[in-house]
Amino acid sequence: MSPFTNTLLQWLPDEPSDAGFCGYLAEPSPQGLKAATCINEVNGSVCERPANHSAKQCRTPCALRTLCGECTSGSSECMWCSNMKQCVDSNAYVASFPYGQCMEWYTMSSCPPENCSGYCTCAHCLEQPGCGWCTDPSNTGKGKCIEGSYRGPVKMPTPSAPGKHDLEPVLNISMCPAENSYNWSFIQCPACQCNGHSKCVNESICEKCENLTTGKHCETCISGYYGDPTNGGTCQ
Repeated sequence: MSPFTNTLLQWLPDEPSDAGFCGYLAEPSPQGLKAATCINEVNGSVCERPANHSAKQCRTPCALRTLCGECTSGSSECMWCSNMKQCVDSNAYVASFPYGQCMEWYTMSSCPPENCSGYCTCAHCLEQPGCGWCTDPSNTGKGKCIEGSYRGPVKMPTPSAPGKHDLEPVLNISMCPAENSYNWSFIQCPACQCNGHSKCVNESICEKCENLTTGKHCETCISGYYGDPTNGGTCQ
C-alpha cells in the first residue's frame, strides 16, 4: 500500500516498455529495472502503483485473535468461546464446535473480566469458578473479589518464564484477615449487600441508601444522576 520510492534504482534505456505493469531488477548487465507482466515468476519482482491510503487494512482472521477483547472488538464477525479460550468466525461456530465444546461465548465487546478482581458484586463474583468474595468490616456489603477456594484467598504465582504455568497458587489468608473482621465467602454471599452506601439492619436490610443511590441494595443512582454505584462506586 505504499509507493516505490527507491531513487537508487532507475529504469534501463527504453524502459518501461509495454511488456507489463510490473518491474524487475535486471542483472548482470547495467543494473536497472525492466518491465514485465505481473505473472512472470522473476526473483525480486517489484510492483509500483499510486498508493491508495484510503483503503482499509485487512482484518486479522478470527482464528488468529488470542484475547476476548481483540476477538469481539469492532464487529460481529467473530465470537469468543471463554472456556475454550478460542476465537472463531460467527459463521463457522457450529463447524468449530460440532460436539458442543463451547459452553459460554461472547460477542461485540461483551467480554468478561480477565480475573476475579474485575467483578464488582458478590453475586457476580461467586458465579465464577475459582473466585471468592472478601467483605470488609464496614457492615455495608462492600468488598472485593479475589482468586481463591473454600479455604480462603490465594496468591497467584508469577510465571518465571513466558508460557510457564507450572507453579501452584498459594493460600494467603492475610489477603482477607478474619482477625480484622474481614469475612471470606466462597459458596454463599453475606446477607448484607448495600454496595457500601448504607449500614445493614437485621443483618440484611439496607437502612438508608446514601451517596445519591437507591434500590434494595443501593445498587442504582437516584433519578437525574448517573454512574455505577456498585461496590462503593459513585453517582453524579
